[in-house]
Amino acid sequence: MRSGSSLNQLYHPHTVYFDSVGNLYVGDEWNFRVQIFRSGMNTCDQLRTTEKPSLTSVSSKYRDNSTSMFIVVDSCGTTTNIGQNCNISGTICAMQKPCPNNSKCIDLNNGHDYNCSCRIGFFGKQCQFIRSSCKLNTCLYGTCRPITNSTYDCTCSYGYEGTRCERKINYCWNITCYNRGVCRPLLGAYKCECLSGTAGEHCEKVTTKLYIYRVVAMSFAFIAILAMISVILFVIIMDVLRYFFGIDPIRRERERIRKARRAKRRKPVIQRFVYVNAKPLPKRTLSTIEEETSI
Repeated sequence: MRSGSSLNQLYHPHTVYFDSVGNLYVGDEWNFRVQIFRSGMNTCDQLRTTEKPSLTSVSSKYRDNSTSMFIVVDSCGTTTNIGQNCNISGTICAMQKPCPNNSKCIDLNNGHDYNCSCRIGFFGKQCQFIRSSCKLNTCLYGTCRPITNSTYDCTCSYGYEGTRCERKINYCWNITCYNRGVCRPLLGAYKCECLSGTAGEHCEKVTTKLYIYRVVAMSFAFIAILAMISVILFVIIMDVLRYFFGIDPIRRERERIRKARRAKRRKPVIQRFVYVNAKPLPKRTLSTIEEETSI
């Protein structure tokens, strides 16, 4: 690196110094300044020696008998603050931030020690261990919020409900799908599944073809109902005439049918005739039989 007066250059540096934060101070003699390289930052500041900063300037001799200037930062006294103006907290909690998971860091022993006040569900020196009632799948479709080490509360995502957000909200419970449509719950909504020939958000629209089919079907159903009612009335009227008024219009026809049935069921009678005082037939001999056959 070449010598120069830019912020990233030095001209005859002699002395370096580190403070408690780790900032590097370099005495840049021929530029009449002190370069400050801050810890953890890729930046460089400068202090002009002519401005007399609150640093102590001390002369020192080197092997070549030359004198130079080096810088000693003033002490901040008994406080734990650090920095050029002692306005930066130098405690462990401020510098290292050792308590993660939104825990609170408490300084102890005048800033030389600390203690972490852990949130519910965390423990350890730095609250780095989890002991929570909320596990990986405690709330299936939502966010788990621990109340104590054994209780929790689930904030469900849109469209879900339940203690563990385990089921969808049924938006069909108060919805009517007409014309035999079926309501199907969706995530945050619902849909009516319509049969063929119907349409609309609630299946309320019917096509002309389906309307004609329905009219014809209702007509046939009406005729069939009238026929059944007529048959029932006829039977009732016939029973009333027979049992209350003694009138039986179909008695003759019924008797005729019964006689015909009895005639079919009757068995044939075989008759044998026996002759009384009949002349006995002559005995037939072999010669008589031969004569009859010869004739």
